[in-house]
Amino acid sequence: MQFGNIFDLCKSEHFCQTVSLALRIIFLSKFISADRVNAELQTFSSLPGTDMKTVFIFLITGIFLASFPETSPVFSQEQYRDYWVRNYDILTAKDHPRVSRTRAIFNRVLAAADKRSNRYPKLLIINETGYPWAISLQDGTVILTQKAMENCYINADRETGDARLAFIFGHEMAHLAKDDFWHVSAFKALQDFGTGRKADQENRSLLLKTEDIENTSRAREIARKKELQADAYGILYTSMAGFDPLAIVDANGLNFFQEWISQLTEKTAHTYQIHSAPEHQVHPTPEQRAAFLLVNMRAVVNEIYLFDLGVRFCQIGRYEKGLALLEAFKEKYPCREVCNNLGLIHYEIAVRALAACDPNKAYQFKLATVLDTDTRAGRLVAVRGRECPRMTQFKAHIQYAIHDFKTACEKESSYLAARVNISSALIMDGNYSGALAALDDALKISADDPGVLCNRAVAMYLLGNSVKTDIFEQASEILKSVSNSNKGFSDAFYNLGRLLAEQDRKTEAKEIWERFIQFEPAGIYADMVREFPGMEAQALVTGKITSSHFAESSPVILGGCDKITEKQLEGFVRHPLGFGLISGDCYIKNSTRVFVLDYVVELVETPVRQKISVSSLKSAYGRPRRIISNPSGVKTFVYENFAADVENGVVNKVIHF
Repeated sequence: MQFGNIFDLCKSEHFCQTVSLALRIIFLSKFISADRVNAELQTFSSLPGTDMKTVFIFLITGIFLASFPETSPVFSQEQYRDYWVRNYDILTAKDHPRVSRTRAIFNRVLAAADKRSNRYPKLLIINETGYPWAISLQDGTVILTQKAMENCYINADRETGDARLAFIFGHEMAHLAKDDFWHVSAFKALQDFGTGRKADQENRSLLLKTEDIENTSRAREIARKKELQADAYGILYTSMAGFDPLAIVDANGLNFFQEWISQLTEKTAHTYQIHSAPEHQVHPTPEQRAAFLLVNMRAVVNEIYLFDLGVRFCQIGRYEKGLALLEAFKEKYPCREVCNNLGLIHYEIAVRALAACDPNKAYQFKLATVLDTDTRAGRLVAVRGRECPRMTQFKAHIQYAIHDFKTACEKESSYLAARVNISSALIMDGNYSGALAALDDALKISADDPGVLCNRAVAMYLLGNSVKTDIFEQASEILKSVSNSNKGFSDAFYNLGRLLAEQDRKTEAKEIWERFIQFEPAGIYADMVREFPGMEAQALVTGKITSSHFAESSPVILGGCDKITEKQLEGFVRHPLGFGLISGDCYIKNSTRVFVLDYVVELVETPVRQKISVSSLKSAYGRPRRIISNPSGVKTFVYENFAADVENGVVNKVIHF
């Protein structure tokens, strides 16, 4: 093009409009996101006058790419982070006392959040003290300014500030996980590889109509919805990572969004379009965001009842119902605990299936888990051999268990329970080296945990057997040390007795197993011990059992709902439980909870009116079918028709089922 033609263009009636829009784009590129710049460019390209558009788009693109290469849709994603590193001072732990803590918070949220491999989140803190902001880039980089980091702790204690930072990170990670940048990649593909055919043009138009890159009220509405969605997942990730979501918003008027906006300068407020009319804003108002989160948080509280009921079903051995409830809960709240408990359910089902085929294999060793394996009296009839129909079930569920335990470990690297549980599942699956690797990680978290050490001894012994190497001495020394240091830890005695028995050291094995029977006289492992020659005389002494039902009756009758049920539930607050095809409700009054599934009262959980000791409980009802040690320190004693929560040696809650 010759210069004369350019000057001719200046006489065009569209000249002023074009120059004005060009200058607007160049100016706003300093403040707005890549998507907004792309939207402005699309508006510019719609101006009449092909030659004029060509010249000015060329000029704008040249200036724009020279100054802000990361905002160009044709610029390589991998260079986004590089740009910020080149043009800003990066804040390190040496530069600011909060950087190390901020990175630790980021990693905790990252462990809990959903992630995409093509946009894996990476944190970059820049030395920008003028105004607070945080953004996520197409390559997965999350940029946080020093000012934003500091503002989270203004008029807030450390826990509140940590939760605010966690929410900011969760919000940005949600944008990455939900692939809110996919349309930019799609435009780049059309530009790089499109042939200009009609289909390419139609696809381009479709993207403009369905995404938030067009400068229209509809596009801005889509953008606001994406922000609300990112808020919802951000608060979810915040809670899953162990931070208090009530530090962001609460029912008493706390609104972190409003506090955040109050820290913005006029220039930043212009970028966020805070003072614009609602239809022109890309971000929802602070009031809208707070109200939306409060509604979502109330919904999550209702869903937590699914988790509690699922756990109770696991404790009483109704694994299929527990599995359905926890799977439903996981859809909305995929935290480490639900993944771990799902793994335990699959583990329990797998062991039960294996026991139907080969009980000696299923109960060869007593492996540490948060929920013990089934200890119902009475043995399953074994169907031995490779053709056992339940073996397929075992193989499937043990793989499900391993997958869920891995997910729980990934959500938090310091989650000990999941690492102990995955080692047990890997041992049952015959992957002894994998179990040892998991246990090495567990030892870094707790070097003297008896369950970890006990599983390690078993894995070492079995790995040695598999490669025809004698590891008996090393494994037995670990178990002796654990049993000496943890007098009431029955697993160590059972496993040490098993090792001695397999070495044909029968007298020593009998002595160790007699001590095991003292700690655990009932259950499937006690039954296995009594099959050992010389142990038959260790009869199970249950004492006089007064009743199979707890003395204090349930405030609501179990079974199908009727007029009596309605009367008994008067004064209770109903919380709907929506999950799949099953309908249910949780009714709450004071500390009593009634769980109803498909119009059947399945379970009633209520405080005891008269607290009793563990010894009195055993004296009245005999030995429990199983005793479950919960991470909170509470033990649950499970009987035939009820369970009792025990804390500090006293029964404080009963569960009727």
